[in-house]
Amino acid sequence: MSVPTFGGTAMITEGERQNVGSPQSRTYRQSLPGVEGVYVQENPLGPRTIVVTGLLKTTLSNYGTAALAFAAMSALLTTWQAKIGSMQDYIGTDGRTYDDCELLSFEHRGQMLGVPAGATWQGMAAVQAILMHPVPSAVA
Repeated sequence: MSVPTFGGTAMITEGERQNVGSPQSRTYRQSLPGVEGVYVQENPLGPRTIVVTGLLKTTLSNYGTAALAFAAMSALLTTWQAKIGSMQDYIGTDGRTYDDCELLSFEHRGQMLGVPAGATWQGMAAVQAILMHPVPSAVA
């Protein structure tokens, strides 16, 4: 299992999981009054949603207090949230590259914590990222 990355940057530190959704059907259906059946026109597949969850931790630094580690975690989340709307290649936990994914959201799920890490502190939060893969037919 590999660490998921977006644009070459690790999204999750540990406990990474992903759920790659099904491509959306893009068919046009029309029924006419007095006519049996439905006219169906097939189109290429639509986008798929990828949901990534896990723990995000700050790098080990000399955060002297839990409050400093918490502030570093908050800054790291803000950095990720600034990337929302951008399109980058996503490499999933399965090691596959999903080209040109859009980051739709990146949020913490639950509490952000400052936890002891030896003689220092480390920021940690459970996070969830949602990406949209616009051209799923490129991935088998």
